[in-house]
Amino acid sequence: MERFKTFLNEAATDIRAINRSDQLKLGKAIVLPYTVGKSTKSTTTIIIRGPKDDRGQLKKDVEARLKKANIKHSAIRGGGSTGQTEVPFKTHKIRITYKPLSGGMSETTLNSTITELAPAIAFMSGQTLPIWDFEDVGDNWTKANSEKIAPIIAVPTTAGTGSETGRASVILNEETGVKNIIFHPKFLPSIVILDPVLTVGLPSKITAATGMDALAHNLEAYCAPGYHPMADGIALEGMRIINDWLLEAVNNGSNIEARQNMLTAASMGSTAFQKGLGAIHSLSHPVNALNNIHHGLSNAIFMPYVLTFNKDVIEKK
Repeated sequence: MERFKTFLNEAATDIRAINRSDQLKLGKAIVLPYTVGKSTKSTTTIIIRGPKDDRGQLKKDVEARLKKANIKHSAIRGGGSTGQTEVPFKTHKIRITYKPLSGGMSETTLNSTITELAPAIAFMSGQTLPIWDFEDVGDNWTKANSEKIAPIIAVPTTAGTGSETGRASVILNEETGVKNIIFHPKFLPSIVILDPVLTVGLPSKITAATGMDALAHNLEAYCAPGYHPMADGIALEGMRIINDWLLEAVNNGSNIEARQNMLTAASMGSTAFQKGLGAIHSLSHPVNALNNIHHGLSNAIFMPYVLTFNKDVIEKK
């Protein structure tokens, strides 16, 4: 299992490549993100997604990394579109499945989900139960072996989700088509590095969409019912920062000050929404799961309608 962790950790360094538009044009394989699928006492499934037209190079890269990590494995097969390999560890096997991104998905998905997935990978690398057993319902999180959770260092490359301040991951169950929230207190990264340089190459459309996600987090946190003046204060300042800097980040992506402010506002939003979220996100999640629409984009679409619907109860605030 330690060798497999090494494999994952080294692959995670490729996150920097996601921000480079020249590499997003399928010039190089991007071996991210990983999702943890089914897990039994004998096998854990790790799903690797990549650009559809770059599947050959992606397979070669995965195989090279497995070899470097000294993990015995067979070739990843599957007729060019899907394939899998089982990697034995004593009595436990890791099954790696490659799935190309569908036509409706893009580098946006690769980019915006890694900080959601990284904690889940660190979490599941030492667990024996399926990941769905840890859904954020009741005290499910207590089923986990806390001593087997790897430490997490978060380096976000988009300014939207703010997962670097969260204690949960939103994982799509492809069999049910439902997004599940997987929670554990140790999902919270021990170190967070907000480096605006890593977001400079983010395309303008994705900058806009992730920025609207950050706005939705701050806005809904502020409007959520309940008494939490600290969250309200953070949310208000987060919205002010986004108002001042999002358009500049979209129109001038090389502006480091704009990028830094958007990274800050994204982290503020995810901190503030510990107070709560609302119908914008409730509507977005099923649409995202079923139609592969970017989460920030769907938030932006639903935002005016939800504000209008809730006008009577939030207008005074």
